[in-house]
Amino acid sequence: FIVPLSRVTDRLRDFMQVYEKVSLETGTAVSLLGVLFHDSPEDQTSLEQCKQLFDQYATKYPDAAIRYIEAEGEFSRAVGLDLGARQLPPDALLFFCDIDVDFDKGFLQRCRNNAVIGQQVFYPAVFSQYDPELVKEGIPGKPKPTNL
Repeated sequence: FIVPLSRVTDRLRDFMQVYEKVSLETGTAVSLLGVLFHDSPEDQTSLEQCKQLFDQYATKYPDAAIRYIEAEGEFSRAVGLDLGARQLPPDALLFFCDIDVDFDKGFLQRCRNNAVIGQQVFYPAVFSQYDPELVKEGIPGKPKPTNL
């Protein structure tokens, strides 16, 4: 997992709880690398809280690979993912993740099953703004909206 972060301590706590349940408690062979951006002095408190959270999990699970690096400048997901990828060996299976993504052990296995080193990537589409009401529009017997 490579996770770029900036000022997101509450959401990071939620992500870490899911990561713990899915990966750490089950002994799944994964690693976590946070890329922590601090683009302004007022971010320092949030940054320190993020570091403490990473350190807490690393201490609680000493055999797990949980670490972070710091990045200077304005937050950029692309820059964070690139910096994170450069920290890992060329044959590492990378999962570029946002802390708002919900995942389970089955998803991690699908990532492994569908990626082939040097040949194929697995790029799932994430529906962060999925609206079931829009999907229902095609159901027979349900009237379609007249104005969009």
